[in-house]
Parts: sequence; structure tokens; C-alpha cells
Amino acid sequence: MRNEAAALPGLLSSLAALDPAPAEILAVNGGSTDASVAIALAAGLRVIRNPTRGRAAQINQGVAEVAPPIVCILHADTLLPDDAVAVMDVDCGNGPCCPLRRRRQAVRLKVLAGLAVQEPEATPGCPPNQS
Repeated sequence: MRNEAAALPGLLSSLAALDPAPAEILAVNGGSTDASVAIALAAGLRVIRNPTRGRAAQINQGVAEVAPPIVCILHADTLLPDDAVAVMDVDCGNGPCCPLRRRRQAVRLKVLAGLAVQEPEATPGCPPNQS
């Protein structure tokens, strides 16, 4: 995030409404000079600083800071539906061939800049894209 003070309140409201709640929410600061960091901290987010400008550097650092199985990367102006975590869990992490189903690991949701979902590794014996 970089100078996203205007957009963060909407995103934070969207994240607070998620049911179930995400296991983790992380904000990566890319050099904000506005109140972005203070807003994120006040909302209880873990904020890390990235000294390199640019979304790619923020995303890479953020992904390195959390453990998959599922990582969702968001722009500060993204609004998610209330069931987004449940949908990601079913679509990316809790299908019949999913290793998460057996290990019962929590879904990880990460707030950064961009939008992507990282799927867990394939499970032996399961068809591609269904693990």
C-alpha cells in the first residue's frame, strides 16, 4: 500500500464483514506519506515496511511473510463479498482431493496491492487444479 488512506476504510469494512474471518491480514507499506499506516495499525492489521517501491516488491515481500496454503492479494480499493474466505476455501483449499481437508489448516488472507490467489500444492492421485 502506498498513500491509500482514502481507500482503506472501505477495504477494512469489507474485511471485517468476512464470514468466516481470515486467518491473517497483512498490509505491506510501500512508502506511504499519508495516514495509511496509522489506519491499518488502528484496525489491528500487521503492517510491514517494504523499502522498495512498486507493487511487485510489496507483493513478493508480503507473500514471503505468510504461509500458504491460500494467499489472496488485494488492492486497497477492493471490496470482497462477505463469503469470500469460504469460497476460496472450497475452490482452492478444501475440495475432496485437497490436503487442507485432511490437515484442517486455516485459510490465509493477505491484504496487499494486486489480486491473485495461490493454490496449495497438488495432492498425489488427484487431478490437476483440484488439489
